[in-house]
Amino acid sequence: MHMAFEAPLWLTNPNTLDNSHTVGFGFKIEFPINRGPWNFMTGFSHYNYGDHINLLDVTESSGLSGNEGTITIKDGTYAIKYAGLPLGLRLDKKYWSTSFGVQMMFNLNQAEVHSQNLRFIFGADEFEDFSKEKVNGVNSTIFYSFAGKLPLGDKWSFYIEPEFQYLMKSVYIDNIDEIKRANMFLKIGLRHLISLPSEE
Repeated sequence: MHMAFEAPLWLTNPNTLDNSHTVGFGFKIEFPINRGPWNFMTGFSHYNYGDHINLLDVTESSGLSGNEGTITIKDGTYAIKYAGLPLGLRLDKKYWSTSFGVQMMFNLNQAEVHSQNLRFIFGADEFEDFSKEKVNGVNSTIFYSFAGKLPLGDKWSFYIEPEFQYLMKSVYIDNIDEIKRANMFLKIGLRHLISLPSEE
């Protein structure tokens, strides 16, 4: 079997706050099927989709009032992060490989950070609430990738792997957000062959 350690880099912008979507990390374990070129693949991945704005309504507690319909708010943000558990198949050759499958995505709860400064939305009856409780706690993706590999001896190889992912549901419940569901990553990693005892 093989074990790989990798860092997913964003190739597309998921449409969160600028430059807040950062590098993730992960590992894969691959089990050969009937000693052939096909492998069953699983593992773990951590993805940082970036920061999202959340406006906190403090009209009732601020002690400040304005014209009718005015809302007092604090600006805030929180990070949208996922833990991914992939299940897929990989076709493995000496200098390249390709894989496809599904990945379960679990939202990682992140702290909200709000400014202490108050501001007003004038003449507004309501605004869209992007509280973190509205993020879908469980999501899934379908993925496809193609990797180029550079062998480093008998048991190690270096690879660069563009991967396409498509979220099966929107990031937020009721599809209230504009975060992109189709995204591209560049996974850079090291892969190691682990030799298992053979049956005699």
